Amino acid sequence: MENSYTREKLLREVAPHLETTKPFYYIWIFLLIGIIALGVYAFIAQVSYGHEVTGMRDNVVWGIYIVNFIFFMGMSYAGAIVSGALHLFRTEWRKPIIRMAEYLAIISLLIGPGYILLCIGRLDKLHYLAIFGRIQSPITWDVIAISTDIFGCLIFLYLSMLRDIATLRDFRELKLPKWRKKLYSILALGYTGTPEQEKRLRSATDIMAAMVIAIAVIVYSVLAWIFSVTLQPGWHSSIFGPYFVIAAVYSGVGVLVVVMWIFRKRFHLEEYITKKHFVAMGVLMVVLAALFGYFTFSDYLTKWYGSEKNDENLIKILF
Repeated sequence: MENSYTREKLLREVAPHLETTKPFYYIWIFLLIGIIALGVYAFIAQVSYGHEVTGMRDNVVWGIYIVNFIFFMGMSYAGAIVSGALHLFRTEWRKPIIRMAEYLAIISLLIGPGYILLCIGRLDKLHYLAIFGRIQSPITWDVIAISTDIFGCLIFLYLSMLRDIATLRDFRELKLPKWRKKLYSILALGYTGTPEQEKRLRSATDIMAAMVIAIAVIVYSVLAWIFSVTLQPGWHSSIFGPYFVIAAVYSGVGVLVVVMWIFRKRFHLEEYITKKHFVAMGVLMVVLAALFGYFTFSDYLTKWYGSEKNDENLIKILF
């Protein structure tokens, strides 16, 4: 009853944002459309003149595409791990931010793979991956893992939102078009909050939370192995799996803090997103920073002590 009351109280506060669209949002949409149009022009130039226009050369083979791919995929896995862990731990302070972490995971998962498509250059050959793909290839592992992660995160988000969708369906004071009310009614799947439904929903959400955490760790480990199985100095390391996972969660928590601040200011959620939440996330970042530093030290220590020529040259360049 308390959770239902809290949801309805919050819904009354944000109802104006659901019922009407302010001019600011239309300006924002047109701005984003302009950025997309600029991106389409840049992609046409890339197809016409080659990857040279992106600054990629024989000695700079990845450039901005792979950097952004790693960044967004890291954020997605961080959002999945944080949201899943906070859900399973049942911590009370998690509630205002857990949905932000879930959306961070989904949006980043949808953006990240797009950079790989831009990096390929020959999208007309993309279907060859399904026709001639080999399971021995780490690239094939990555495609399967990312696809699985997207479906898992979408299911977890949907289950987490089911109570909210039912609240929107039953909230009579909300002035919405009939098609939106009908949509909420369909998406709610007949959920009314009975003890049996609540038990099943809680059980299903717990299972998906555990699965999302496991999938995120596996997927980002696979992504790390794509780099570490090469013989490139500085990349060929057996520690890259956990190293990437910790780095992803660390960077993702940092982005989540920024998102929390933006939502807090934009929608005046000071009552729900308090200083306590920022302190808790700050403590988490300190712990992750310590772990990240430990992995970095371990990686460079073994390379330095081994005194292999390529690794030694790399360390000299870095330090």
